[in-house]
Amino acid sequence: MQIARLSEQTEEPKVASQSEVDETALRYYAQTRDLKRLGAELRRLKTLYPDWDAPEDLFDTPTNISEQPLWDIFGSGDFVRVRTEMAKLQSENPNWKPSQELLDKLALAETRKLMERSHAQRNWGQVVTLAEGSPQLMVCAEMNTMWITAEALAQSRDFVRAFDLYKYIVTTCEDPIERLSTVQKASLLLPEAGTRSLVALGNVLSDGSGEFDDVSFDLVRRKMGLIAQGNGPATALTMEELQRFSDYVQRSFSAADAELFGWFYYGQQSWEASYHWFVSATRMTTSPKSVEGVILTLRNLQHRDEALQLARQSATLTPELKKIYIELVSAGLTDQESPLSTDDSELKTFETYVFEQKSALGAQALAWHRLESKQTKEASRLFQQSVEWEATEGGVVGLAVLASRAKSWGRVAAIKKEYGAKFAALEDIKVYRPRTTQKRTTTTTKPKEKPNLLTWLMQKDKRDEKKARLEIE
Repeated sequence: MQIARLSEQTEEPKVASQSEVDETALRYYAQTRDLKRLGAELRRLKTLYPDWDAPEDLFDTPTNISEQPLWDIFGSGDFVRVRTEMAKLQSENPNWKPSQELLDKLALAETRKLMERSHAQRNWGQVVTLAEGSPQLMVCAEMNTMWITAEALAQSRDFVRAFDLYKYIVTTCEDPIERLSTVQKASLLLPEAGTRSLVALGNVLSDGSGEFDDVSFDLVRRKMGLIAQGNGPATALTMEELQRFSDYVQRSFSAADAELFGWFYYGQQSWEASYHWFVSATRMTTSPKSVEGVILTLRNLQHRDEALQLARQSATLTPELKKIYIELVSAGLTDQESPLSTDDSELKTFETYVFEQKSALGAQALAWHRLESKQTKEASRLFQQSVEWEATEGGVVGLAVLASRAKSWGRVAAIKKEYGAKFAALEDIKVYRPRTTQKRTTTTTKPKEKPNLLTWLMQKDKRDEKKARLEIE
C-alpha cells in the first residue's frame, strides 16, 4: 500500500467489532449441528452487521480455557511472552485457539513496537516498509506511528509523501493538541513551503487568529535566532514578517518572543530597538536574561550609571549578571576620564563577587585602584591573584610595575622573559642595569735581578766604550 494514498484508503472504523456481535445463538447452532438455524442466524447477523464475518472456530470443540491471563500479559507489553503462553496452551489443548481479536491486536502491537525500535535506530526504510504493510496503524488512534512514519519519509527526502501524511492528519484528526504537535513536527522536517501549506489548513479561532499561527512564527523565530548569533543574513527576514510577528508578540504578551526580539536587534547593534524589546520582556515576566539584555544595551548606549544601578540590584540572580556587574565596576574603576566613585561597602561587595567568580579582570581592576590609594601590599596580592586565575595584560603589567617600583630588577626581567612575547605593553617597562666602571689595571714590574759579576763587567766595558766614542766626537 502506498502511503501517499492513505488519506483516501483509511478512515476511522465505524462498524461494530467482532466482540460487539452477540454470537451466542450462532455458536449453539454450530455445536448442535443445527445447520438450518445456523444458516438463518448467519444471514440475520450479516444483515445487521454487513462488515461482520463469521468466526472460523464455530465448529471447534469448546474449551474452558480463559484468555484473560493472556490479555493481562498483553497489557504489560510483553508480547514475546504472550506468544510463548499461546504456544504452550495450544500444545496442551489441541482444540483450543486464541480469539481472532487477540491475534489481530497482538500482531498490530508487535508491528508498532518494531516500528518504534526501527525509528530509534534511524532505520527509516524499515519504518516506511512496516507502515505500508499496516494501514490499520495509519489512523488517528495511532498518532505516534503516523508521526514516526512521516518523519521517516522526510528523513528519506521523500517530502511529497511526508507532506501527504501530515496533511492527512491535519484534515482528518480532531484532537487540537495532536493537530498542533503535527504541524510543529512537520515544521522541523519539511521545506518551508510545505510548512506554510499545512499552517494554511488550520482552523480559524474565535479571536480571528489561525489555529497554527504560532507554528508559522517558528520559522521566523529560527531565522531571528540565527541572525542574532551572526549565523544568517539580516535580509533572510522581510519587514512584513517582522511586523506580523511583532503584532503577535504584543497581542499574545509573549515574554520569550519579546526577549528574542531584543537579542535579534542586539546582534545588529540596534541598541535603541534592543533596549525597547528587553524592557517590554521584563514587564511581561521577570526573566534574568531580559534583565541582562537591558543592562548590556544601557552600557552600549553609554548610560553607565543606569546600567550599573540595575546590575547592582540584580547581581545575585545569576552568575552571568554577577559577571556583568564585575565588568561594569572594573571598567569604572580603571576609567581615567570619569572614574567610578565607590564607597568601602561596595568595594567590599565587589571583592567578594570577584573571588566568587575568580574574575581576573575584577582582581586587576581592584589592584590598580588599591595602587592608586598607595595600598601597595594589597595591590600586589590582587595582581598576583589575577595572574593565577588568568594571565592577562593588565595583571602582568601590574606585577611588573610593582616590581619596578620596588627596584626588584631581577623580578622585572623574569616577568618580561615569561610574558614579553605575549604582552607588548611590557616593552615600556625598563630593566635598570647599573653602570660599571672599568678599573685600570697596573702592570707590576719584576724586580731587577742583580747581575752576576761577569755580566756586570761586560756591561761596564760597553758603557765605557760608548762614553769614549762620545768624547772623541
